[in-house]
Amino acid sequence: MVESDITLGHFNGSGIHAPRDHGKNVLLNAVYYSMGGCQGCHGATQLTQGTDFSFLLDAVGKPVYEPENANNGVNVTKLRRYISTFRTANRRIARIKLAAAKSKAK
Repeated sequence: MVESDITLGHFNGSGIHAPRDHGKNVLLNAVYYSMGGCQGCHGATQLTQGTDFSFLLDAVGKPVYEPENANNGVNVTKLRRYISTFRTANRRIARIKLAAAKSKAK
């Protein structure tokens, strides 16, 4: 998974409005934890929205009428990062496959 949003990529907080406060964001077996990254962010929605780790079930900013990258070029930078990341990954995969084929041929 590639997270192109720097705030979410470095998330370690109690909510999207406090992404770096190291606050409690996950509840497991009646114990609160402060988790980072994906688990912390999704845990924050569990605690604040009662959605069991899912943003699909919350009501904040819903309904969504268009994809994030369709906002008339506002998020073009994010889209370019995705494209660049996938191109880089595809080049690496091609090199690995070529190396494996050469190794097998020996």
